[in-house]
Amino acid sequence: MGGELKVAGLGRGMQRLIGLLNPTVRALGETWYQRDRPFIADDSAFRQAFGPVKVTPQADGIAATLDWFRRNAA
Repeated sequence: MGGELKVAGLGRGMQRLIGLLNPTVRALGETWYQRDRPFIADDSAFRQAFGPVKVTPQADGIAATLDWFRRNAA
């Protein structure tokens, strides 16, 4: 979107230490399992329920989302 990208890594030990003072960071510990291994999405149940679907490539979906945001952001 043209802004400056800021990224920071936080290990589990440091998260626990900061969590002693920050309840928001403390709460992240409950979802650590979502970030400590590969995330695998399985759509087989969806396809079984709804049949074949047209899949949008990730790059196309991101581009469409950014285009929408640029048109609709204040």
